[in-house]
Amino acid sequence: MKSLFVLLVLVGCNYKIEKKTPITTIRPSQETLDSISFKILKEEVLNPKCIACHGNSGGVNLESFTSALNHLAAIEKSTLQTKTMPKSPMTSLNERQLELLTAWIEADGPEFSRGQHGPDDSTESETINFGFVKKKILDSKCLSCHVRGGEANELPFETREDIIVSSKNLVVPSKPGQSFIYTITAPGARDMMPPYPMTPLKEEERETIKKWILNGAL
Repeated sequence: MKSLFVLLVLVGCNYKIEKKTPITTIRPSQETLDSISFKILKEEVLNPKCIACHGNSGGVNLESFTSALNHLAAIEKSTLQTKTMPKSPMTSLNERQLELLTAWIEADGPEFSRGQHGPDDSTESETINFGFVKKKILDSKCLSCHVRGGEANELPFETREDIIVSSKNLVVPSKPGQSFIYTITAPGARDMMPPYPMTPLKEEERETIKKWILNGAL
């Protein structure tokens, strides 16, 4: 009788293991990676599946590029990892929507598709390093406060090490969408930096920071 009980327990355990469904992943095609943009993501994924709840009603708003980019990590976790979103009564994302969302996240949340925005400065991007970013942007837009002894001395930007080792995720190499120094400078970002009355970063300055981060923040 005892042997029968042990056998039933083992069978039950095996059954539970077999019933676990692994997280399915969809690899986006190269064509999708090259063409993905926030406009496409919003039209095909966010509008039909998310905006009904995540609109202007409060909480997490995904209607604008800036707000969606600021929540990129949370979107990835809730839709692709834990799959707790979309919530009922919305149906799950279909294969096409999963591919688009995966591509947008893997491309680190681009506003425009590759080649759609800005000139081709691949040669310049290869030379962008911390020294370049500091000279062109940080010195004039950030270091009046973000220095030791300054108003924001707890977050100094004086050296690359200051930024990389910060516990605030100031820069996550290769991931501008998860790098606070990039997302906080987006137009419309909450507590946008630089603060008023300082002049906001120009789009080309933000692109320089983005390229620096994408290249590994060297």
